[in-house]
Amino acid sequence: MRILFLSHYFPPEVNAPASRTYEHCKVWARAGHEVTVVTCAPNHPRGKVYDGYRNRLWQREERDGIRVIRLWTFVTANEGFLKRSLNYVSSCLPAWLQRPFCPRRTSW
Repeated sequence: MRILFLSHYFPPEVNAPASRTYEHCKVWARAGHEVTVVTCAPNHPRGKVYDGYRNRLWQREERDGIRVIRLWTFVTANEGFLKRSLNYVSSCLPAWLQRPFCPRRTSW
């Protein structure tokens, strides 16, 4: 089975949503499923992109058999309703545009 998981948080971020998503995806990948996670550059909670990552239009990596596609997002700390809303909304459009390309790929 091909699984496409859209998540705003994913490791190396260490919050509950990132950890839960990662653990579910690892189980599915170990069971033989083709798992792809579409997310943004890791930046939670400070709103600063983690060392080793960049906020690019598109980048990919693999982690424990999970394909991870990181898309550009308006990065900001949790500093208020407007900025945080822009952060979430800006991750929706690139993820939606990427969606048709993910499930059909069987390899990089």
